[in-house]
Amino acid sequence: MAISRSRRHKEPAPRLRILSKRKRGSADAYALRRAMTEEERELWASPYLRMLSTPLRVSAVGERHLPTAFLIRLSAKRVPGPHKAIVNVVPDTLEHPAYRHQRPGSGVYIPCRGDAIRAMKEKSVERLLHHSARVQSGLEEQISHLLRVRVLQELRILVQRLRRKPWGATDAPLLRRLTRTEWKELQASGTIPQEDAAAVLVVPPVNRNPATNARPEPSMSSLPLPSAEAPSKDRRPQLPVSTLMPTTTSGAFEDDELSVILPQSKVPLYNGVALFPSPQQRAACHKSLTELQGHPNAASEETRLPEASGRVRGDEKGSHAFLLRSNAKTLLRADTVPLAVALWRLRMWEGQGWDIEGPEYLGPWGAH
Repeated sequence: MAISRSRRHKEPAPRLRILSKRKRGSADAYALRRAMTEEERELWASPYLRMLSTPLRVSAVGERHLPTAFLIRLSAKRVPGPHKAIVNVVPDTLEHPAYRHQRPGSGVYIPCRGDAIRAMKEKSVERLLHHSARVQSGLEEQISHLLRVRVLQELRILVQRLRRKPWGATDAPLLRRLTRTEWKELQASGTIPQEDAAAVLVVPPVNRNPATNARPEPSMSSLPLPSAEAPSKDRRPQLPVSTLMPTTTSGAFEDDELSVILPQSKVPLYNGVALFPSPQQRAACHKSLTELQGHPNAASEETRLPEASGRVRGDEKGSHAFLLRSNAKTLLRADTVPLAVALWRLRMWEGQGWDIEGPEYLGPWGAH
């Protein structure tokens, strides 16, 4: 007998938290929901599994099904013109929903990679949005800017959530500043000694302006940077945005057959100067990281650096490296996965994380 369409025949997905009866909107809807188990929370704490669980969409470049976390959504926007309205192709859903909502109407998807813009122009993908749509010359720079803004927005949201929850600080620290000794050991060994590490960010404070002797003001605006504030070109060799480093669990299956099947576990280490070439954005990132590290709800007493008391000297002082964690316990306090995903999307946009070159394919999403 066919199941009635008006009757729920599939249980909803487990929730991270179950609201109390006072906050429930519908008793019937919440009656079938259940809280995640510890094993499910451990899987949900993985940024890579979270990205793979996003809805599938067909990429207009390559015509392949990919999770939306690996794609960039483009939509059409009408702007006033001298004679008639002009339809421009603009990026959509790149910023956090708390700052900007999705544009109404249909959209197209392209791979999250800068090379896809050139392939999109060659195939005239903009015609799928509107017959008179056009691609502006600064679309690639606009997407790159908004992806960086999304990282800053995720950082601010994480800080705000910790401020509203003054409990559980000693159980699961979310962010920890590495000491100079730990940072030197990490560089020497080439491994990250933390099993639940989601990312390592090396973000030094921005230098003062020699002319004004003032530091740049932090900015996380989605508007384009003025020409005077645009990042200057440095003659020194440019460091990569990120470098994948193995964790201490990478050699756990050396004597096992699983070492041939399972890939090596690696965690991205992000270079703040290449991650945020703009001094204003880098200053905003450093400010949020220091606030998150210094907040009493961010780290436990065992992991917080006691620099304020003046007892730490030499290599025991804090470095410019920040370790971001994500596990089953940290999820109960605050979700750091969206920040790790935003960083990984920016990494993919810069050309990293795709194992096959060429804008025609751009996938799958294996890291090299």
